[in-house]
Amino acid sequence: MKKVTLTLLLTLFFYVFNTTASAQTGTLEGTVRTTDGELLPGAAVQVVGQPMGRSTNSLGYFQFSSIAAGRYTLAISFIGYETTVIEAVVNAGQTTTISVELAASELMLADMLVTAQKRAQSIQEVPITISSVTGDFLTQTNIQEFDLFSAYVPGLEVQIQSVNNPGFVVRGITSDSGDSRIEPRVSVFQDGVSISKSRGSIVELYDLERVEVLKGPQGTLFGRGAQIGAVHIIQNKPNNQLAGELTLGGGSEKERLIKGFINAPIVDQKLYARVAGLYNVRDGFINNLAGGNLNGKETFAVRGSLRYLPGEKTLIDIIANYQKDTPPGTSFKSGTYAPAGGSLNPNAFADLDRGEDLFIDRSVWGITLLADQVIGDGFSINSITAYREFDSYESFDADGTAAPVLWFAEDAYGQQFSQEFRLNFDRGGVFKGFGGVSYFWEDGYQRVPFETDERSYWALLTP
Repeated sequence: MKKVTLTLLLTLFFYVFNTTASAQTGTLEGTVRTTDGELLPGAAVQVVGQPMGRSTNSLGYFQFSSIAAGRYTLAISFIGYETTVIEAVVNAGQTTTISVELAASELMLADMLVTAQKRAQSIQEVPITISSVTGDFLTQTNIQEFDLFSAYVPGLEVQIQSVNNPGFVVRGITSDSGDSRIEPRVSVFQDGVSISKSRGSIVELYDLERVEVLKGPQGTLFGRGAQIGAVHIIQNKPNNQLAGELTLGGGSEKERLIKGFINAPIVDQKLYARVAGLYNVRDGFINNLAGGNLNGKETFAVRGSLRYLPGEKTLIDIIANYQKDTPPGTSFKSGTYAPAGGSLNPNAFADLDRGEDLFIDRSVWGITLLADQVIGDGFSINSITAYREFDSYESFDADGTAAPVLWFAEDAYGQQFSQEFRLNFDRGGVFKGFGGVSYFWEDGYQRVPFETDERSYWALLTP
Protein backbone atom coordinates (compact mmCIF):
# COMPACT_ATOMS: atom_id res chain seq x y z
CA MET A 1 0.00 0.00 0.00
CA LYS A 2 2.89 2.37 0.75
CA LYS A 3 4.32 1.73 -2.71
CA VAL A 4 1.03 2.60 -4.36
CA THR A 5 0.70 5.76 -2.28
CA LEU A 6 4.23 6.85 -3.19
CA THR A 7 3.56 6.28 -6.88
CA LEU A 8 0.38 8.32 -6.73
CA LEU A 9 2.16 11.15 -4.90
CA LEU A 10 5.01 11.19 -7.43
CA THR A 11 2.56 11.17 -10.33
CA LEU A 12 0.63 14.03 -8.78
CA PHE A 13 3.88 15.96 -8.19
CA PHE A 14 5.03 15.65 -11.81
CA TYR A 15 1.57 16.52 -13.10
CA VAL A 16 1.46 19.69 -10.99
CA PHE A 17 5.06 20.55 -11.98
CA ASN A 18 4.43 20.08 -15.70
CA THR A 19 1.14 21.96 -15.55
CA THR A 20 2.82 24.86 -13.78
CA ALA A 21 5.73 24.88 -16.26
CA SER A 22 3.36 24.79 -19.24
CA ALA A 23 1.37 27.65 -17.79
CA GLN A 24 4.55 29.78 -17.72
CA THR A 25 5.73 29.05 -21.27
CA GLY A 26 4.45 29.47 -24.80
CA THR A 27 5.41 28.95 -28.44
CA LEU A 28 6.74 31.44 -30.98
CA GLU A 29 6.59 30.47 -34.65
CA GLY A 30 6.63 32.19 -38.01
CA THR A 31 7.40 32.23 -41.71
CA VAL A 32 10.07 34.24 -43.52
CA ARG A 33 9.48 35.37 -47.10
CA THR A 34 10.98 37.80 -49.57
CA THR A 35 9.05 40.94 -50.47
CA ASP A 36 7.96 39.07 -53.62
CA GLY A 37 6.25 36.45 -51.49
CA GLU A 38 8.88 33.72 -52.02
CA LEU A 39 9.55 31.39 -49.09
CA LEU A 40 13.09 31.87 -47.78
CA PRO A 41 14.74 28.70 -46.42
CA GLY A 42 18.00 28.99 -44.51
CA ALA A 43 17.28 32.42 -42.98
CA ALA A 44 18.75 33.01 -39.50
CA VAL A 45 16.28 33.90 -36.73
CA GLN A 46 18.10 35.12 -33.60
CA VAL A 47 16.64 36.20 -30.26
CA VAL A 48 18.48 39.43 -29.44
CA GLY A 49 20.39 39.28 -26.16
CA GLN A 50 19.85 35.55 -25.64
CA PRO A 51 21.60 32.39 -26.90
CA MET A 52 18.52 31.28 -28.82
CA GLY A 53 18.41 30.91 -32.59
CA ARG A 54 16.80 28.97 -35.42
CA SER A 55 17.21 28.52 -39.17
CA THR A 56 14.14 28.45 -41.37
CA ASN A 57 13.44 25.13 -43.08
CA SER A 58 12.46 24.50 -46.70
CA LEU A 59 9.08 26.13 -46.04
CA GLY A 60 10.71 29.28 -44.62
CA TYR A 61 9.28 28.22 -41.24
CA PHE A 62 10.80 28.48 -37.75
CA GLN A 63 9.57 27.66 -34.24
CA PHE A 64 10.63 28.25 -30.63
CA SER A 65 8.65 25.93 -28.36
CA SER A 66 8.35 25.99 -24.56
CA ILE A 67 9.96 29.39 -24.12
CA ALA A 68 9.22 31.64 -21.18
CA ALA A 69 6.30 34.02 -21.58
CA GLY A 70 7.37 37.60 -22.26
CA ARG A 71 8.46 40.08 -24.91
CA TYR A 72 11.22 39.10 -27.37
CA THR A 73 13.19 40.98 -29.99
CA LEU A 74 14.03 38.91 -33.08
CA ALA A 75 16.68 39.67 -35.70
CA ILE A 76 15.98 37.90 -39.00
CA SER A 77 18.79 37.89 -41.57
CA PHE A 78 19.91 36.24 -44.77
CA ILE A 79 22.88 36.99 -47.02
CA GLY A 80 21.77 39.33 -49.80
CA TYR A 81 18.84 40.74 -47.80
CA GLU A 82 18.38 43.53 -45.30
CA THR A 83 18.24 42.37 -41.67
CA THR A 84 14.80 42.87 -40.14
CA VAL A 85 14.26 43.39 -36.41
CA ILE A 86 10.82 42.66 -35.02
CA GLU A 87 9.25 42.36 -31.56
CA ALA A 88 6.94 39.54 -30.54
CA VAL A 89 5.01 38.84 -27.35
CA VAL A 90 4.68 35.26 -26.14
CA ASN A 91 1.76 34.58 -23.81
CA ALA A 92 1.72 31.67 -21.39
CA GLY A 93 0.09 28.56 -22.79
CA GLN A 94 -0.43 30.14 -26.23
CA THR A 95 1.21 30.14 -29.67
CA THR A 96 2.30 33.43 -31.23
CA THR A 97 2.61 33.39 -35.02
CA ILE A 98 4.43 36.08 -36.99
CA SER A 99 5.18 36.67 -40.66
CA VAL A 100 8.38 38.41 -41.78
CA GLU A 101 9.39 39.80 -45.17
CA LEU A 102 13.02 40.49 -46.05
CA ALA A 103 13.91 43.08 -48.68
CA ALA A 104 16.80 42.44 -51.07
CA SER A 105 19.94 44.45 -50.31
CA GLU A 106 21.65 46.39 -53.07
CA LEU A 107 24.96 46.36 -51.21
CA MET A 108 25.36 42.63 -50.58
CA LEU A 109 25.77 39.64 -52.84
CA ALA A 110 23.01 37.06 -52.57
CA ASP A 111 23.95 33.81 -50.89
CA MET A 112 23.69 30.58 -52.87
CA LEU A 113 21.60 27.82 -51.33
CA VAL A 114 22.35 24.19 -52.15
CA THR A 115 20.83 20.87 -51.12
CA ALA A 116 23.96 18.75 -51.47
CA GLN A 117 23.37 17.31 -47.98
CA LYS A 118 19.62 16.78 -48.44
CA ARG A 119 18.71 20.06 -46.75
CA ALA A 120 18.87 23.73 -47.73
CA GLN A 121 22.24 25.21 -46.74
CA SER A 122 24.50 28.03 -47.75
CA ILE A 123 27.13 26.71 -50.14
CA GLN A 124 29.74 28.07 -47.69
CA GLU A 125 28.53 25.63 -45.02
CA VAL A 126 28.85 22.47 -47.12
CA PRO A 127 32.12 20.60 -46.33
CA ILE A 128 32.40 18.86 -49.71
CA THR A 129 33.63 19.90 -53.15
CA ILE A 130 30.63 21.32 -54.96
CA SER A 131 29.93 23.60 -57.91
CA SER A 132 26.54 25.23 -58.32
CA VAL A 133 25.35 27.03 -61.45
CA THR A 134 22.18 29.10 -61.26
CA GLY A 135 19.35 28.88 -63.74
CA ASP A 136 19.69 32.62 -64.42
CA PHE A 137 23.26 32.04 -65.62
CA LEU A 138 22.13 29.21 -67.91
CA THR A 139 19.45 31.48 -69.38
CA GLN A 140 21.84 34.40 -69.90
CA THR A 141 24.39 32.18 -71.64
CA ASN A 142 21.72 30.34 -73.66
CA ILE A 143 22.76 26.91 -72.38
CA GLN A 144 20.23 24.09 -72.72
CA GLU A 145 22.57 21.12 -73.17
CA PHE A 146 24.74 19.21 -70.70
CA ASP A 147 27.91 19.24 -72.79
CA LEU A 148 27.86 23.05 -73.03
CA PHE A 149 27.02 23.31 -69.33
CA SER A 150 30.05 21.22 -68.35
CA ALA A 151 32.40 23.81 -69.88
CA TYR A 152 31.58 26.10 -66.93
CA VAL A 153 32.13 23.52 -64.18
CA PRO A 154 35.73 22.67 -63.20
CA GLY A 155 36.36 18.93 -63.05
CA LEU A 156 33.27 18.00 -65.08
CA GLU A 157 33.02 16.94 -68.71
CA VAL A 158 29.88 15.64 -70.39
CA GLN A 159 30.39 13.79 -73.67
CA ILE A 160 27.19 13.39 -75.67
CA GLN A 161 27.70 10.95 -78.50
CA SER A 162 23.92 11.13 -78.82
CA VAL A 163 21.03 11.78 -76.42
CA ASN A 164 20.89 8.01 -76.16
CA ASN A 165 24.54 7.56 -75.20
CA PRO A 166 26.07 10.22 -72.91
CA GLY A 167 29.17 10.00 -70.77
CA PHE A 168 29.65 11.96 -67.53
CA VAL A 169 33.29 12.49 -66.53
CA VAL A 170 34.20 13.78 -63.06
CA ARG A 171 37.86 14.44 -62.27
CA GLY A 172 38.92 12.38 -65.27
CA ILE A 173 36.92 9.26 -64.35
CA THR A 174 34.11 8.41 -66.75
CA SER A 175 30.72 6.82 -66.26
CA ASP A 176 30.46 5.93 -69.95
CA SER A 177 28.46 2.69 -70.13
CA GLY A 178 25.54 1.90 -72.38
CA ASP A 179 24.36 -1.11 -70.41
CA SER A 180 20.89 -0.36 -69.03
CA ARG A 181 21.50 -2.84 -66.19
CA ILE A 182 24.52 -0.99 -64.80
CA GLU A 183 24.33 1.83 -62.27
CA PRO A 184 26.64 4.56 -63.65
CA ARG A 185 29.45 5.86 -61.46
CA VAL A 186 28.16 9.43 -61.76
CA SER A 187 24.56 9.67 -60.56
CA VAL A 188 22.17 12.20 -62.09
CA PHE A 189 19.22 13.44 -60.03
CA GLN A 190 16.25 15.65 -60.84
CA ASP A 191 14.60 17.21 -57.78
CA GLY A 192 15.90 14.40 -55.60
CA VAL A 193 14.89 11.61 -58.01
CA SER A 194 17.51 9.41 -59.65
CA ILE A 195 17.48 9.59 -63.47
CA SER A 196 20.91 8.00 -63.77
CA LYS A 197 20.36 5.27 -66.36
CA SER A 198 22.25 6.48 -69.43
CA ARG A 199 19.36 6.12 -71.88
CA GLY A 200 17.21 8.49 -69.82
CA SER A 201 19.67 10.81 -68.08
CA ILE A 202 20.03 13.50 -70.77
CA VAL A 203 17.36 16.16 -70.26
CA GLU A 204 17.17 19.73 -71.51
CA LEU A 205 18.34 22.39 -69.05
CA TYR A 206 15.54 24.96 -69.16
CA ASP A 207 13.61 26.91 -66.52
CA LEU A 208 15.88 25.75 -63.70
CA GLU A 209 16.65 27.08 -60.25
CA ARG A 210 20.18 25.67 -60.32
CA VAL A 211 22.35 22.65 -61.15
CA GLU A 212 24.65 21.25 -58.46
CA VAL A 213 27.72 19.14 -59.24
CA LEU A 214 29.16 17.16 -56.33
CA LYS A 215 32.67 15.79 -56.82
CA GLY A 216 33.99 12.72 -55.09
CA PRO A 217 32.15 9.68 -53.66
CA GLN A 218 28.56 10.55 -52.66
CA GLY A 219 27.25 7.09 -51.84
CA THR A 220 26.04 7.98 -48.33
CA LEU A 221 23.41 10.46 -49.52
CA PHE A 222 23.02 9.69 -53.24
CA GLY A 223 23.20 5.90 -53.40
CA ARG A 224 25.66 3.24 -54.42
CA GLY A 225 25.96 4.54 -57.99
CA ALA A 226 27.55 7.87 -57.05
CA GLN A 227 31.06 6.46 -56.74
CA ILE A 228 32.82 9.44 -58.28
CA GLY A 229 30.21 12.19 -58.12
CA ALA A 230 26.64 13.33 -58.61
CA VAL A 231 24.78 15.91 -60.68
CA HIS A 232 21.58 17.34 -59.21
CA ILE A 233 19.09 19.33 -61.31
CA ILE A 234 16.71 21.54 -59.32
CA GLN A 235 13.81 22.82 -61.42
CA ASN A 236 11.98 26.10 -60.86
CA LYS A 237 8.85 25.72 -58.75
CA PRO A 238 5.65 27.78 -58.98
CA ASN A 239 5.42 30.95 -56.90
CA ASN A 240 2.91 33.65 -56.00
CA GLN A 241 3.75 35.96 -58.92
CA LEU A 242 2.07 36.37 -62.29
CA ALA A 243 5.00 36.15 -64.69
CA GLY A 244 6.06 34.75 -68.02
CA GLU A 245 8.90 34.69 -70.51
CA LEU A 246 9.31 33.78 -74.18
CA THR A 247 12.61 33.30 -76.01
CA LEU A 248 12.99 32.88 -79.77
CA GLY A 249 16.26 32.07 -81.46
CA GLY A 250 17.89 30.87 -84.64
CA GLY A 251 21.30 29.90 -85.95
CA SER A 252 23.32 28.04 -88.52
CA GLU A 253 22.19 24.69 -89.92
CA LYS A 254 18.62 26.07 -89.86
CA GLU A 255 18.50 26.04 -86.07
CA ARG A 256 15.24 27.22 -84.49
CA LEU A 257 14.64 27.64 -80.78
CA ILE A 258 11.55 28.53 -78.81
CA LYS A 259 11.32 28.29 -75.04
CA GLY A 260 9.50 29.98 -72.21
CA PHE A 261 7.35 29.68 -69.13
CA ILE A 262 4.23 31.09 -67.55
CA ASN A 263 3.66 31.24 -63.79
CA ALA A 264 0.41 32.20 -62.10
CA PRO A 265 -1.14 32.13 -58.62
CA ILE A 266 -4.45 30.26 -58.60
CA VAL A 267 -5.29 30.93 -54.94
CA ASP A 268 -3.28 33.74 -53.33
CA GLN A 269 -0.62 32.39 -50.93
CA LYS A 270 -2.12 28.89 -51.29
CA LEU A 271 -1.96 27.39 -54.77
CA TYR A 272 0.36 28.26 -57.67
CA ALA A 273 0.89 26.79 -61.15
CA ARG A 274 3.75 26.90 -63.66
CA VAL A 275 4.15 25.59 -67.20
CA ALA A 276 7.47 25.65 -69.07
CA GLY A 277 8.48 24.29 -72.45
CA LEU A 278 11.17 24.13 -75.10
CA TYR A 279 11.45 23.19 -78.77
CA ASN A 280 14.88 23.12 -80.42
CA VAL A 281 15.60 21.78 -83.91
CA ARG A 282 18.76 21.90 -86.03
CA ASP A 283 19.75 20.15 -89.25
CA GLY A 284 22.69 17.80 -89.04
CA PHE A 285 26.02 19.41 -89.90
CA ILE A 286 27.39 16.25 -91.56
CA ASN A 287 25.98 15.44 -94.97
CA ASN A 288 25.45 11.74 -95.66
CA LEU A 289 25.90 10.83 -99.33
CA ALA A 290 23.59 7.84 -98.87
CA GLY A 291 20.78 10.22 -97.88
CA GLY A 292 19.89 12.75 -95.20
CA ASN A 293 22.25 14.36 -92.74
CA LEU A 294 23.77 13.35 -89.41
CA ASN A 295 24.45 14.83 -85.96
CA GLY A 296 21.42 17.11 -85.88
CA LYS A 297 18.89 17.81 -83.17
CA GLU A 298 15.14 17.84 -82.64
CA THR A 299 13.88 18.07 -79.07
CA PHE A 300 10.51 18.93 -77.58
CA ALA A 301 10.21 19.24 -73.79
CA VAL A 302 7.42 20.43 -71.51
CA ARG A 303 6.93 20.62 -67.75
CA GLY A 304 3.89 21.36 -65.63
CA SER A 305 4.00 21.90 -61.87
CA LEU A 306 1.73 22.84 -58.98
CA ARG A 307 2.64 24.11 -55.52
CA TYR A 308 0.10 23.85 -52.69
CA LEU A 309 0.48 25.46 -49.26
CA PRO A 310 -2.44 24.25 -47.12
CA GLY A 311 -0.83 25.86 -44.06
CA GLU A 312 2.39 27.41 -42.82
CA LYS A 313 3.73 23.99 -41.84
CA THR A 314 2.98 22.08 -45.05
CA LEU A 315 4.28 22.35 -48.61
CA ILE A 316 3.38 20.06 -51.53
CA ASP A 317 4.87 20.14 -55.05
CA ILE A 318 3.64 18.07 -58.00
CA ILE A 319 5.89 18.07 -61.08
CA ALA A 320 5.29 16.35 -64.43
CA ASN A 321 8.04 16.21 -67.09
CA TYR A 322 7.99 15.01 -70.70
CA GLN A 323 10.72 15.08 -73.36
CA LYS A 324 10.75 13.74 -76.92
CA ASP A 325 13.94 13.49 -79.01
CA THR A 326 13.81 12.64 -82.73
CA PRO A 327 17.14 13.79 -84.22
CA PRO A 328 18.78 12.28 -87.32
CA GLY A 329 21.34 9.55 -86.82
CA THR A 330 24.83 9.80 -85.36
CA SER A 331 27.88 9.81 -87.61
CA PHE A 332 30.02 6.79 -86.73
CA LYS A 333 32.40 7.52 -89.58
CA SER A 334 35.20 5.06 -90.31
CA GLY A 335 38.68 6.22 -89.40
CA THR A 336 40.23 3.82 -91.92
CA TYR A 337 38.07 3.88 -95.06
CA ALA A 338 37.29 7.35 -96.40
CA PRO A 339 34.09 7.91 -98.43
CA ALA A 340 34.50 8.23 -102.20
CA GLY A 341 35.97 11.64 -102.95
CA GLY A 342 36.15 12.47 -99.24
CA SER A 343 38.50 12.33 -96.29
CA LEU A 344 38.82 10.73 -92.87
CA ASN A 345 37.97 14.03 -91.17
CA PRO A 346 35.13 13.10 -88.75
CA ASN A 347 33.42 16.46 -89.38
CA ALA A 348 33.48 16.17 -93.19
CA PHE A 349 30.75 14.49 -95.21
CA ALA A 350 30.13 10.77 -94.73
CA ASP A 351 28.72 7.91 -96.78
CA LEU A 352 26.94 5.60 -94.35
CA ASP A 353 24.74 2.74 -95.43
CA ARG A 354 20.94 3.06 -94.94
CA GLY A 355 20.93 6.83 -95.31
CA GLU A 356 17.82 8.37 -93.75
CA ASP A 357 17.04 5.12 -91.93
CA LEU A 358 19.72 6.12 -89.41
CA PHE A 359 17.86 7.93 -86.62
CA ILE A 360 17.08 8.21 -82.90
CA ASP A 361 13.62 8.11 -81.34
CA ARG A 362 13.55 8.61 -77.57
CA SER A 363 10.88 9.66 -75.08
CA VAL A 364 11.24 10.29 -71.35
CA TRP A 365 8.49 11.19 -68.91
CA GLY A 366 7.94 11.21 -65.18
CA ILE A 367 5.88 12.58 -62.33
CA THR A 368 7.19 13.61 -58.91
CA LEU A 369 5.44 14.43 -55.64
CA LEU A 370 7.44 16.41 -53.06
CA ALA A 371 6.02 17.02 -49.58
CA ASP A 372 7.45 18.86 -46.54
CA GLN A 373 5.72 18.82 -43.15
CA VAL A 374 6.81 20.52 -39.92
CA ILE A 375 5.95 18.29 -36.95
CA GLY A 376 7.52 20.11 -34.02
CA ASP A 377 10.23 22.42 -32.76
CA GLY A 378 13.14 21.76 -35.10
CA PHE A 379 11.62 18.58 -36.57
CA SER A 380 10.21 18.10 -40.06
CA ILE A 381 9.43 15.26 -42.46
CA ASN A 382 10.24 15.22 -46.19
CA SER A 383 8.79 12.82 -48.73
CA ILE A 384 9.82 12.25 -52.36
CA THR A 385 7.59 10.00 -54.47
CA ALA A 386 8.34 9.49 -58.16
CA TYR A 387 7.58 7.37 -61.21
CA ARG A 388 9.59 7.58 -64.45
CA GLU A 389 9.83 5.88 -67.85
CA PHE A 390 12.11 6.07 -70.86
CA ASP A 391 11.75 4.39 -74.25
CA SER A 392 14.50 4.73 -76.85
CA TYR A 393 15.47 3.33 -80.23
CA GLU A 394 18.64 4.17 -82.15
CA SER A 395 19.70 2.92 -85.58
CA PHE A 396 23.35 3.35 -86.60
CA ASP A 397 25.91 2.14 -89.12
CA ALA A 398 28.60 0.52 -86.97
CA ASP A 399 31.23 0.00 -89.69
CA GLY A 400 31.16 3.65 -90.81
CA THR A 401 31.24 2.96 -94.56
CA ALA A 402 28.87 2.74 -97.52
CA ALA A 403 29.17 -1.06 -97.53
CA PRO A 404 26.45 -3.04 -95.69
CA VAL A 405 29.04 -4.65 -93.41
CA LEU A 406 27.52 -4.09 -89.99
CA TRP A 407 24.30 -2.33 -88.99
CA PHE A 408 23.24 -2.09 -85.35
CA ALA A 409 20.21 -0.83 -83.49
CA GLU A 410 19.50 -0.44 -79.82
CA ASP A 411 16.03 -0.80 -78.38
CA ALA A 412 15.87 0.08 -74.67
CA TYR A 413 13.06 0.60 -72.20
CA GLY A 414 13.05 1.33 -68.48
CA GLN A 415 10.57 2.18 -65.76
CA GLN A 416 11.14 2.98 -62.12
CA PHE A 417 9.34 3.88 -58.92
CA SER A 418 10.99 5.41 -55.87
CA GLN A 419 9.91 6.54 -52.42
CA GLU A 420 11.99 8.35 -49.83
CA PHE A 421 11.14 9.58 -46.33
CA ARG A 422 13.42 11.76 -44.20
CA LEU A 423 13.10 12.99 -40.63
CA ASN A 424 15.08 16.21 -40.15
CA PHE A 425 16.26 17.91 -36.97
CA ASP A 426 17.57 21.48 -36.88
CA ARG A 427 17.14 23.90 -33.98
CA GLY A 428 19.84 26.27 -35.15
CA GLY A 429 22.43 24.87 -32.77
CA VAL A 430 25.61 22.88 -33.31
CA PHE A 431 23.83 19.56 -33.73
CA LYS A 432 21.79 19.06 -36.90
CA GLY A 433 20.90 15.84 -38.61
CA PHE A 434 18.43 13.62 -40.39
CA GLY A 435 17.58 9.98 -40.88
CA GLY A 436 15.47 8.27 -43.46
CA VAL A 437 14.44 5.26 -45.48
CA SER A 438 14.12 4.81 -49.23
CA TYR A 439 12.67 2.29 -51.66
CA PHE A 440 13.60 1.89 -55.32
CA TRP A 441 12.10 -0.45 -57.93
CA GLU A 442 12.96 -0.67 -61.60
CA ASP A 443 12.32 -2.88 -64.60
CA GLY A 444 13.31 -2.74 -68.23
CA TYR A 445 15.05 -4.37 -71.15
CA GLN A 446 17.73 -3.70 -73.74
CA ARG A 447 17.86 -5.39 -77.15
CA VAL A 448 20.64 -4.95 -79.72
CA PRO A 449 19.59 -6.36 -83.12
CA PHE A 450 22.14 -6.27 -85.95
CA GLU A 451 22.50 -7.21 -89.59
CA THR A 452 25.51 -8.02 -91.72
CA ASP A 453 26.19 -8.98 -95.33
CA GLU A 454 29.21 -11.27 -95.47
CA ARG A 455 29.72 -10.54 -99.17
CA SER A 456 30.58 -6.93 -98.35
CA TYR A 457 33.67 -8.06 -96.41
CA TRP A 458 35.48 -8.69 -99.70
CA ALA A 459 34.90 -5.08 -100.73
CA LEU A 460 36.80 -3.90 -97.66
CA LEU A 461 39.62 -6.41 -98.14
CA THR A 462 40.09 -5.64 -101.82
CA PRO A 463 42.78 -2.98 -102.44
